[in-house]
Amino acid sequence: VGGIAFETPASDPAAPPAEPNTTFTLFATRADAFRPAARDPQTYVLVFTQSVRGLAVGAPVEFHGIHIGEVTAISPQVDAQTFAFTVAVTIQLDPARFGVEVKDLAVPPADLVAAHHRLVDNLVARGTRALLKTGSLLTGALYVSLEVIPDAVPASVDWSHAPPRLPTQSGQLEAIEANVASIIKKID
Repeated sequence: VGGIAFETPASDPAAPPAEPNTTFTLFATRADAFRPAARDPQTYVLVFTQSVRGLAVGAPVEFHGIHIGEVTAISPQVDAQTFAFTVAVTIQLDPARFGVEVKDLAVPPADLVAAHHRLVDNLVARGTRALLKTGSLLTGALYVSLEVIPDAVPASVDWSHAPPRLPTQSGQLEAIEANVASIIKKID
């Protein structure tokens, strides 16, 4: 409701004036305009060995059905030693949407990074893994789901990479595809 205000923050360097009739794109969609801005976005990489067909930049990252982030990049990679093909999916998470507020960590600002690492390490130790899930059977769109897998193979966060790598697990997609292929073969 209302107009759009422009302001030049005192902390920003002076920029040249805009040319006449310059277009200023504020948001690509209405949904983007009303989405709350991430307060302290955290970037992670997920490495999948399965097909990511249907996953797109901007796809949601969810935890128990709650939107906590989005996919920001997808890039294939080949290991020069083993020639194994994987796909690196970069995601950005908003800890506040995940239910973690800075004040809840009850640590001085200097210890905030270490507290964040402990929190993520604890979640992963308890079985939190990233999986690809089908968002729409009609379109084949995928999204990333962070889920607690009770019997997950022990794993840890690889903090040596920038951005850090979170562990992944193959989802049910491959099993469903194999079952459908088997049924089609039997019918044939």
